[in-house]
Amino acid sequence: MSGTTPPGSAKLMARGTITGFGSIYVNGVHFKTTSATIRKNRQVVAQSALKVGEIARIKGSKNASDGTGNADSVDVDENVVGPIAAIDTTLNTLTVLGQTVKIDAGTSSARTFSPPTSPGSSRRLRRSQRPYRRRRQHQRYADRARASAGTLQVLGTVASVDTVAHTFMINALIVNYSAANLTDFTSGQPADGDLVEVQGTTFDSATTTLTATGVKKEMSDVQEAGDHGDMEREGLITRFASVTDFDVADEPVTTTSATVYHNGTEADLALNVKVEVEGSFNSSNVLVADVVSFDRNGGVELQSTVTAVDTMAGTLTVLGVEITVTSTTRFEIRARAGRDVQPEQHQRR
Repeated sequence: MSGTTPPGSAKLMARGTITGFGSIYVNGVHFKTTSATIRKNRQVVAQSALKVGEIARIKGSKNASDGTGNADSVDVDENVVGPIAAIDTTLNTLTVLGQTVKIDAGTSSARTFSPPTSPGSSRRLRRSQRPYRRRRQHQRYADRARASAGTLQVLGTVASVDTVAHTFMINALIVNYSAANLTDFTSGQPADGDLVEVQGTTFDSATTTLTATGVKKEMSDVQEAGDHGDMEREGLITRFASVTDFDVADEPVTTTSATVYHNGTEADLALNVKVEVEGSFNSSNVLVADVVSFDRNGGVELQSTVTAVDTMAGTLTVLGVEITVTSTTRFEIRARAGRDVQPEQHQRR
């Protein structure tokens, strides 16, 4: 769906974490979704199907004066959906369909999710993030462990294509696409380096093989953006050669002498650092950063019952501490064994 750009606004594509609703907040920008087409895993859904912590791609526009946005489309794709095969409590990682998922201080869990105590669990982990395609993966949102069977899914980069056996690899996962519906491949089938979304219902854990029912070639940020020249991209630095040559979420970024840094300096750029980059693409399809903002996890975290709310002042009180709530504050409600569900407020500083 293509909308009309409001006066005083510029076309924009944003990719980042959903931090709130009331329309939708991504990368700290409030996007109106009144006329937007909303999709999750390629299916048109209501906005209520999306969740805080999921990674969204928004095409629309942003107002230069007040920083608000207007969304034409909102897309969320879950990177991996499948059974948990292994748990490393030392490294705080899970293995799902041959993909390594890291759990850290930035991980957010839905209340239906309880971390498994042993591998081989029939629980299903949904990891919602655009691909960090090499194993340097960071999970922002671990959602919905379910015992029921359903569609398995993985999003990643194709390697080791065997056109005779009709198989390829995504990290440690073997994908058998011999009976799959192939979509958007100009050559008719996948090739090494293609970014793809694979869906299936049969997974052989002994051979780490997923039998695909569908394989779709995904577009790069540049292709996805189209004429939306301005880009906001949030993610980990997954490759770092220098301050003028690095990747964010496996997409190339460069900086110039005019790049502005928030919450840090160019000296803070390094592998696995989380950043948000705002800029536009050059003729080589590299994102030239006008602004680089560092996302600092950590700070103060309070977990308890909310004892007071002041809607006029925009504050609430937890454990006697008054907390200011902003448009980007993330609210979560978690269930604990033997306890009623109570609200928790997480305010990081």
